[in-house]
Amino acid sequence: MDPNTELNSTPMPEQPTNQYGPQLSPATEPIQPTSQTAVVKPVKHNKILIIALVAILMFIALGLVARWVTLSANRKIVAITRTTSAQSDAYKAKLVAELYDAENEIYPATTQVFYVDLFGSKLKTDIILLPGTETSPLNSNNGGDHITWSCLETCNKTQGGKITYWDFKTNAVSTDVIYVGDANSNSTFVAPMN
Repeated sequence: MDPNTELNSTPMPEQPTNQYGPQLSPATEPIQPTSQTAVVKPVKHNKILIIALVAILMFIALGLVARWVTLSANRKIVAITRTTSAQSDAYKAKLVAELYDAENEIYPATTQVFYVDLFGSKLKTDIILLPGTETSPLNSNNGGDHITWSCLETCNKTQGGKITYWDFKTNAVSTDVIYVGDANSNSTFVAPMN
């Protein structure tokens, strides 16, 4: 049988040839992969995968940063709240000392006086008033419910005193000392009698 004829004996059109054999038109004959040709995967999929991984890592990093900022802010809020509460307790003690002076014409010589009901005002028993000394007994463990009272110069007929509290923002005794009566920053203070 002749290679240029089909079963119905219609002749095939002539294909252009060159020195290497028949010349194929790229528009009409696609190249089929064989065992000798390599198939190249599109690079688009790899780029999308890398972009997706980078985006996921960025979201994780942003989440960790947001968590750190939140925890840091919470610690600051707690410190401010605890300091404000201790300061409020100190001002309650000042009120009691002023009321005691109004009634007795002297300031308290002992810490127990602050728990006696004076005109409906006294320290609650959950506020612990410590004798103030040169080295403060306050620290971060007891500063939440402890304040100190020191008498002005002498506790015998004292004309004032000072009250200190713990500052949780600075983690030290507050520099905002509350002076009562004639006391000021240049005064000499002593621990009250027990």
